Amino acid sequence: MSDQSFQIADVVLLASVALTLTACDDAIEQQFSMPPARPVTWIDSNPADDDQPPEGFPAGQGPRCSGAFTYFFPSDLGGTSGTDKHPVITWGNATSSNACAYAADLMEFAAWGFVVVAANSPRTGFGTEILEAAEHLVNENANPSSQFFNKIDTAKIGAMGHSQGAGGAVRAAIDSNGLIKTVVALSLSDPAWWLGVLIPPPDTGLLQVPTFFVRGSDDVLATEIGAQLYYQGAPAGAAKAALKGGDHFDVRGSAGYVTAWFKYVLEGNQQARGAFIGSPPELIANSDEESDPWEHTLIKDLE
Repeated sequence: MSDQSFQIADVVLLASVALTLTACDDAIEQQFSMPPARPVTWIDSNPADDDQPPEGFPAGQGPRCSGAFTYFFPSDLGGTSGTDKHPVITWGNATSSNACAYAADLMEFAAWGFVVVAANSPRTGFGTEILEAAEHLVNENANPSSQFFNKIDTAKIGAMGHSQGAGGAVRAAIDSNGLIKTVVALSLSDPAWWLGVLIPPPDTGLLQVPTFFVRGSDDVLATEIGAQLYYQGAPAGAAKAALKGGDHFDVRGSAGYVTAWFKYVLEGNQQARGAFIGSPPELIANSDEESDPWEHTLIKDLE
């Protein structure tokens, strides 16, 4: 089993939404855009030493994503006391991808204190692997021989995915019997595109947890029409936003508002809360002007 650690600042980050704004209406986004310089560890369930490292990692470094799951977590698991419990993000890849395609992004979430578990399946649209990954960590939390023993907050689990994985994250939450408490759907493709992967589009009307739909405004696979359908169909609390000029791959990483969403919904972080609750919430204010980087922002029924 591979076990590597590093300072997050030493990695060439792949996050596509690395905004460098200075306007006063994006203070929360900026706060959560760059992760702490906290050592992060990855573990592959079945490493293969002869695999090429992911993009952005020197030879011999980085996860290999060769087993069923790849895990990303703070190296100081359990915190300074050793007794802290970490919230979880279970991740779903886009079509024909594995966790290595998103490794630097997922490491950023680990630097924020999350334990991230990513199924290495290239076909996550049914949500099965995403839910299994979350359930696996719950079992590891109860396993005295696991390094995750008593380190997981099983009441604070979120699901996130990109493209096909976004639909899988929605389905995983629906099928989780309450285990998954929130969803972030990145570039969730329009219903018509699901015919190409022979998977029915996810039914957001079955969601019972807060969900954040994020897309790029120039995404031809995940359009505003589709985003409206998914957002309006969600009966629980929801938010939606489009990054101006972004395409299908520009919002898959750890943008400030995505991190803030998890910190607010899972952990009750009051600074992060201001991005989505207020008069107006920062997310809305950050889309009011022509020069603002976000558009098509809506929020409903979060509190």
